[in-house]
Amino acid sequence: MSERYVDHVLTKINRRNRKFGDEWPSSDSEDPDYSPDQSSKNTHDSESGGSTDVEEDKCHSVKVTLKRKRTSTARTSSHMKDLDHGSNTDLHRTAGTLLSHVKNNKCHKKSAKRGKIANPNKTKKSTFSTGCSTHSDNTSSVECPHLPPELWLKVFQSVVRNAGPLPFLCRAAKVCRSWHQLCSHPSLWYIVDLSYGWIKSTDATLLWLSQHRLAHCREISLAGWKKLTNSAFVEFCQNSPDLCSVNLSMCGKLTSLAVTALARNCSHLKDLDLSSVSADAVSAQALKQITEKLGPSLKSLVLSGNCFKGFNSVLNSLMDHCVCLERLDLSNCIFSTGALTLNIERLQTSCPSLQILQLTGCQVWAPQVSQQVQEKAPGFTKLMQLGCSLSANDIFKRLLHNAKQLKTLDVRRSVSILPKTLLECAACDVEELFLSESSIINYPEMLEHLFIKWRHSLRSLDLGGTISPEEHLLAAISVLAEFPASPLEYLDFAGSSVTVPVVRLALQKLKHLETLDLTMCRAMPRGTKCLHQGRNILNKLLKNLQMAA
Repeated sequence: MSERYVDHVLTKINRRNRKFGDEWPSSDSEDPDYSPDQSSKNTHDSESGGSTDVEEDKCHSVKVTLKRKRTSTARTSSHMKDLDHGSNTDLHRTAGTLLSHVKNNKCHKKSAKRGKIANPNKTKKSTFSTGCSTHSDNTSSVECPHLPPELWLKVFQSVVRNAGPLPFLCRAAKVCRSWHQLCSHPSLWYIVDLSYGWIKSTDATLLWLSQHRLAHCREISLAGWKKLTNSAFVEFCQNSPDLCSVNLSMCGKLTSLAVTALARNCSHLKDLDLSSVSADAVSAQALKQITEKLGPSLKSLVLSGNCFKGFNSVLNSLMDHCVCLERLDLSNCIFSTGALTLNIERLQTSCPSLQILQLTGCQVWAPQVSQQVQEKAPGFTKLMQLGCSLSANDIFKRLLHNAKQLKTLDVRRSVSILPKTLLECAACDVEELFLSESSIINYPEMLEHLFIKWRHSLRSLDLGGTISPEEHLLAAISVLAEFPASPLEYLDFAGSSVTVPVVRLALQKLKHLETLDLTMCRAMPRGTKCLHQGRNILNKLLKNLQMAA
């Protein structure tokens, strides 16, 4: 080995160390991980007999500098074993420290620019230690452990699971080169929410992300991207075939081309949100391609706030192909026929796994069937949430047939439903009940029986807009207050005729109450007509009402 070549290698190594900030030991005595290899040592001794001492020292230095540190692999595997055996405390602590520092660092920079925070150590630079090349700024310092890239990736994954990839990854990528490479790892971009305005909602942004970050994305939300066009979204679908959940609500420029591109390229799609989009995007032809090609895997379909033409054919296709459907949202929709024609018994048979059915705000009409057919129908045995209004009492009765697992019932603005229908409902553990502006509140005696049925499980109760005498409301709340272990946490009286005695009784007896809405309650004194949240605030309200009495 010539002396000129040795000098060339040493110069190259020194340049690399200055560029990347690597701190290699200058000699074997300073390197605790070095263990000399006897075979290489013997070979070196035998081959260097005629060399000069200077050349011998330089060759030995090259070999020492280019050697592989044997314990680094063992140290990394040891860390991984500890992590696999459940010792994740340090990992979570590092992830929390990392996330808080990135957030606080951003806030300090903004506040310092605005002059809101005076930094006494402005001239003193601090270091954010990451175990690689460092990044210096004028903010407070934080010490992070020196970890191999595999463990830093696990730390990043923990942060992303808790806070999402944005804006953390964008900020962490600016720390050093190693973190910049880690931030582009596909496992950190599986679930992405781009609806909060962290980045510009343009076609160029989505195209760059689809080419460099979102190749293996599984869940994405593009809600509110009003300028998104078909060309950019079609290319995104082609680059991200593993998509399982897509939210396109309020993407007004998208048409049926974007929807058909989803059906053609994303065969694993399970959740689709097309609420408040253009009429062409939810055309009968486009939606039928979704139900026919993705039907067996489709579990959630949200179409709220749209105008439809020929939706009956879409509904028939949905009942033929979407056997695993768990959520169907048609709330606040307008149909060209004036009302949604819903074959309830066929839907119960075709979609036995349906858990959420939202029909609030849309007119529903169901063809008449015999009583025998209604009794033989399986019903929605797994239904947990039902929202329906502007429908006849018979439709409510058929929808609630055999719905034993119902937890949320929304009948707001339903003027034809009778309390008897709810009393005969098979659901025994309803937790959320919304009755504002419905016909049920006009039957105070039946309302008491309804509260007796569900007071052991009721956590949220909406009586907004109730115009009833004080004694009727007092009797209804007394039914809930008499139950010693009432779990009621949310009570809504907004816009109702509730009075001070009723509110005082609720505050005294309902020990788990956390939120009380008295907005626009004219019978209440000034200063109380607002939303009250928190037990301490409710206690102060009770004290003020008692003093006023």
